[in-house]
Amino acid sequence: NKNELEAIDKSKLLNFLSSKIAERMRLASTENKLFIERQFIMGVKASEVNKQMKSDELFLIQGIIDVYFEEDDGLVLLDYKTDKVGHKHGEETLIKRYSVQLDYYKKALEQLTGKKVKESIIYSLELGKEVKL
Repeated sequence: NKNELEAIDKSKLLNFLSSKIAERMRLASTENKLFIERQFIMGVKASEVNKQMKSDELFLIQGIIDVYFEEDDGLVLLDYKTDKVGHKHGEETLIKRYSVQLDYYKKALEQLTGKKVKESIIYSLELGKEVKL
């Protein structure tokens, strides 16, 4: 999101650009295997969204995957987060907040591409590092 990026400390962006995940993205880009802001809509059974619901009725879930790229052994799903989290428990906080979201993104991506997602990663600009799910 352009507005979010404008509000981020430039040193945090430079930290990301020099990270291992950014290097992996650059390599995928040279092979035309980097995909940015992929929109999706998928149906999910009501009972999967809420275990107390016994219905097979479908809920539509819509989202935008920030980034994914393909490597030789599978896809890598990446979601950027700008949340202000403490360094002590920041990783755990991000995992609690976003693991369900990224699980849906993973399912959607596998349905869209027919390929396996081998890694789901949150890149925390605040912490300056990858958080693997």
